[in-house]
Amino acid sequence: MYQPFSLSRDAQSGQQMLQSWCTIYPKMANYLDALISQFPFIESSITQLSNFVGAYSKINDYPIFDICMCKGILCATHYLKSAHIELELFESGVTAAASSCLKGIYIEDKFGFEWKAMDGIPLTTWLERKPERLKQLNSGTLMIANKACDHTCEQLQQLLFSKMFFSSNFVG
Repeated sequence: MYQPFSLSRDAQSGQQMLQSWCTIYPKMANYLDALISQFPFIESSITQLSNFVGAYSKINDYPIFDICMCKGILCATHYLKSAHIELELFESGVTAAASSCLKGIYIEDKFGFEWKAMDGIPLTTWLERKPERLKQLNSGTLMIANKACDHTCEQLQQLLFSKMFFSSNFVG
């Protein structure tokens, strides 16, 4: 059965993910550079995003990180009113895309331990916490399911916002 969510075996660091995205989408990367120059903490938020969605996660063979970054930039550039509105639209676009991609996704290891986004644990952290999970990832034996869940995309989006953007606004 075809499942749009998948886990890739080729992991990249958050910096590599961002560099790859910038290479594929150079015009959007220019806009991101301008946004970062106004709001330097966004770099920390992007690192948080890369950890949360993980280098491994894909929807229809597209990295979820790329989907989130494109959505964020497209939202921010839609209304060119003020830098602060652009920032809010970028944050909203990124978290909306991430919550849409991850809502209802459950990943289970062979010991029955599950990951789901609503738990608030970054996918990268969950996978790397137990070396056995990375072995299962490489062998393709992690179980992936798209299940009904009792939270909405909006609730997940609020959680992701607090994890990715709220905390980094107060750094440095």
